[in-house]
Amino acid sequence: MKRGVALATIIVLAACSSGSSKDTAESALRRQIEYVSTGQGAKAWAELHPAQQALIPEDHYVQCLAKSDVPNVKVTVDDSYQEPTVIPGTDQKVPSTALVVTLKSVLGSQKTTFHEMNVDGVWKFSLTDPAEYADGECP
Repeated sequence: MKRGVALATIIVLAACSSGSSKDTAESALRRQIEYVSTGQGAKAWAELHPAQQALIPEDHYVQCLAKSDVPNVKVTVDDSYQEPTVIPGTDQKVPSTALVVTLKSVLGSQKTTFHEMNVDGVWKFSLTDPAEYADGECP
């Protein structure tokens, strides 16, 4: 897999919750990125927003993640703020915590924004483009 695609796989997290009341959007994002970068697809899928879980079967997501070559990354949170966001692939607009982060890996450094949504007390992430998983395809 090309290096740019591997880093893009992490960015697709737009990033499995312990369900702890002390969990924060930032700690959830760090955990989700760790799950993705260490190939723990089932745990990552469990933290995917339910609207996207309905679009992507768990076994397919897990298989795709197992095929990817995602590097370990260092996450630096540069800013966070509250803003509504639309769950990609749906028309659902929900409250979110936006996290502006810098991702550093052997592939380089990239700044991006992720959104964490609190669903029934559990932080969930969304993929940037769930259509990449359509028809049995993997990003």
